[in-house]
Parts: sequence; structure tokens; C-alpha cells
Amino acid sequence: MAEQKKQDTNQLLKVRREKLADLQANGKDPFQITKFDQTHHSLEVKEIYEAHEAELLKDHKEPEVEGLDEEQKKEVLKKDYNFKKIAGMVQTRIETFPDIPALIDFFEELPEYDTAMYTHKKMKTTEESSLEVLTEILPVLEAQQDYSNDALYQTLCDFVAEKGCKNGYVLWPVRTAVSGKQMTPAGATEIMEIIGKEESLKRIRTGIALLTKALEK
Repeated sequence: MAEQKKQDTNQLLKVRREKLADLQANGKDPFQITKFDQTHHSLEVKEIYEAHEAELLKDHKEPEVEGLDEEQKKEVLKKDYNFKKIAGMVQTRIETFPDIPALIDFFEELPEYDTAMYTHKKMKTTEESSLEVLTEILPVLEAQQDYSNDALYQTLCDFVAEKGCKNGYVLWPVRTAVSGKQMTPAGATEIMEIIGKEESLKRIRTGIALLTKALEK
């Protein structure tokens, strides 16, 4: 075993030396320190960026969500949720007040949705994997007392680390379950903070039931 390990190490060193020789032969010495002329200081770079950003956004109009009266707010959201937080989530995604309902209607009520949404190639999720994740995360979230965004996100990250998977593998099915939508103006834990513990758990249980039914077919 020790002899095999020594041979593997020698082979690795040989490959590295060959790569180094190729780089140096092509005038790319990795040990050479490259220096650049300083043209700006960090404060100047920040000022240039802010000026450029202001120029780009000069014609952009922020939605008038803060100026809505109580009746207008009730047209969008009937439940007693934090309207200011929700407005902050959507303000960069809308141009006018009528755009708001379609983006946040899922806060009011979980829409009917196809469980095919749980399948996401980039996140490497399937209906089967999503059912497994939701089933495993449910008791964790039932035990969770602090339903603030930061606390929930840390809990999910701890779960991800314990499971040994990527964040999206867990966050995608959770967000799908609590929103019933493929696109939302906020992430899973931000949504859960708004709708609260009881509603979050209810929606995750609904997701488990829908996936179980779909996979039985």
C-alpha cells in the first residue's frame, strides 16, 4: 500500500513538472510576479461605479408602493403580512402597481401547481429527490422556533452540510413547496419568514402529499 502511494505521488509530481516546463517554454512562468501600474485608488473606483450606475438608472422609475393607501394594499394582500418587506422584494421587478398582484399572489394563497416543477436539471432535483428532502426537512422545520430569514437560512444550510449536497438541491424543493411557483421575487427562507411557521409547514406537508400522489401513479 505504501509503495503504491509513493508511486502515485511520484507520478503526480512528474505530471506537474511537465506542465510547469510547458508553461515556461511558452513564456508563462507561474513563479514570475506580475505587476500592474496603479491608475486609481479604491475610493475613486467606487465613485466611478456609482456615477455609472446613476447614469444607467436615471430613467428607471421605482414603483410607488410606499404611497399606497390601506385600501390599495388590501387589493394586493388580504392577509396580515409585512407589506413593506414584500414591497422590497418586488420593487426592482415591476414598473407599475398593476404588476404587483401576479408576483405576490402566492403569499395570499398557495396556488395549484404541477409537481413537475420540482424537477430542475441545474439543481439536480427530481420529484423523488424533492419528496425525500421535504420529508427529511419537515421535522427540522417543525422544531425550528426562530422563523426569521437568517435563522431559517442557517438551518437549511446546516441541513445541506449534513446531507452532503448542494444548496439548490434542498432550497429548490422547499421554495417550490412554499410558493407553488417556478419564479418568485424571493428565496425560500424569505418567503417562509413572511408567511410564518404554521403556513410554511402546512405548504410543505401539501408538497409532500402532492409528490407522494404523483409518484404513486
